[in-house]
Amino acid sequence: MKIRSYKCWIDGYSDYAIYNAASAGKARYLCLLHLKDIMPDITFKDIKVKSLRTAESTKGFEETKRYRNYPDAKIGQQVTIFKKPATLVGGNGNHFEIVYNDTGYRGFIHPSEIEW
Repeated sequence: MKIRSYKCWIDGYSDYAIYNAASAGKARYLCLLHLKDIMPDITFKDIKVKSLRTAESTKGFEETKRYRNYPDAKIGQQVTIFKKPATLVGGNGNHFEIVYNDTGYRGFIHPSEIEW
């Protein structure tokens, strides 16, 4: 699965967020999920997206690499989890965020569960 980084923002606001996803639509959806609680009236169309071409590391991913001592881990790296192919897309400081290549399911997993 090819992962790219996408910059997501809302017109009129100076803040933006970077999401690593397989498509601009998936990045927009992730942004919508994160903003829905604080901006209940926001819609899918309100979120602007720009591709940053290649996958970029995030602060949470770098913290996870450092904390769990996996300095060679990279965004977009192909790994195996429970005998299923997956792609590293982020981290939260404790766990790596992955996307299963066959189903598209996205979730967090402890590094000890990953076959490198």
